[in-house]
Amino acid sequence: MRLFIAIPIPYKTQRALQRILRTLPLYDVRLTPTARWHLTLVFLGEQETDKQSDIVAAMRFVGRTAQPFECLITSVCAFGHASRPHLAAIVSPERPLMQLHAQLHGRLAVTVTRHYQPHISLGQLRAGSTIPDQAVGPIPLLARELLLIRSVLSHNGARYTILERIQFGS
Repeated sequence: MRLFIAIPIPYKTQRALQRILRTLPLYDVRLTPTARWHLTLVFLGEQETDKQSDIVAAMRFVGRTAQPFECLITSVCAFGHASRPHLAAIVSPERPLMQLHAQLHGRLAVTVTRHYQPHISLGQLRAGSTIPDQAVGPIPLLARELLLIRSVLSHNGARYTILERIQFGS
């Protein structure tokens, strides 16, 4: 099963992002439903079912010492490879967010294959399309919990199922 660990996007942050999106020329964008918006911390990829308990144990270990924190969304832009660009909200790499990312990577022994740029994927741009970077806010995003999410890809887009929720400090 295809898994990742993420921070959910609070309703107040979703609403602020929706207001920004209404002001942008989004002709070549297929927006992602807000229910699927998340801030990915660790992409785990394909995992055997029997690994889920180890992943949850690592999340609990890291989540137990984490405290709720705020990070900031600072811009909306085209993000990713030009052949498959996304519309993304860029999240400032605040220290608590980057520490959480590093702790999860360490506990899970996941190999880091590329630089981590915190972002929220808001939609899919048509191949070769772009939009100008748009400074926003900053828009606060309060992080209070970790989610373990299963992702099933289809021609209609990804389907997400939350497998586990870990509250910070619990």
